[in-house]
Amino acid sequence: MIGELLVALIVSFISVLLAGKFFKQFLYRLGLIAIDINKFNKPMLPTSGGLIVLVGFFIGIMTFIFEFNFIVSYKANILRIIQVHQPE
Repeated sequence: MIGELLVALIVSFISVLLAGKFFKQFLYRLGLIAIDINKFNKPMLPTSGGLIVLVGFFIGIMTFIFEFNFIVSYKANILRIIQVHQPE
């Protein structure tokens, strides 16, 4: 269970890093930028960064569901088959 959570966390983190680069350029091209008023040089930053977080969360949840439903249940079924067909 912990292993599946760690894999989902790592996949989610990597997807946020990769999606962040893509979405940043995409939002600049769309013109969805705003001035950061909290810094001295007032850089322009893309807005709608929550989309990146949402994508990472969704990919992490889908990875966990995939692992739990297919990989963990597959291992459990293989163990049952081995137990049933053991010669005595």
